[in-house]
Amino acid sequence: MPQVPSEIQANIALIDARLDHIGVSKLRQFDSKAIKESTHEKPLVIRHRDEPLAVLMGCQQYLALQNQLHSALNTIEILSNKKEMALLRTGLKQAAAGQVESLADVRRSLNNRGL
Repeated sequence: MPQVPSEIQANIALIDARLDHIGVSKLRQFDSKAIKESTHEKPLVIRHRDEPLAVLMGCQQYLALQNQLHSALNTIEILSNKKEMALLRTGLKQAAAGQVESLADVRRSLNNRGL
């Protein structure tokens, strides 16, 4: 299994043997309260005859997963854009050289320009 940074692991449950598994027939007996309780902390792997079919997870877990995916896609987009990477490198060099302005100064400058 690939290594995932700990800050991402905190928000994304990886599917592995430690997750709870539930059979399709047992899942049919669940009401909304049972589903909410069962998926509150971690996803459930739904199985039929020992074959994993799907993953059931709580809405908050899904939203966290969606946000992490969106963040990863944005990072890939920036890293694959030569112009963006050049600007990023320039900004990092300027920051390392102490060529920075305070947020208050930036806001003041924007306000003076009517932005």
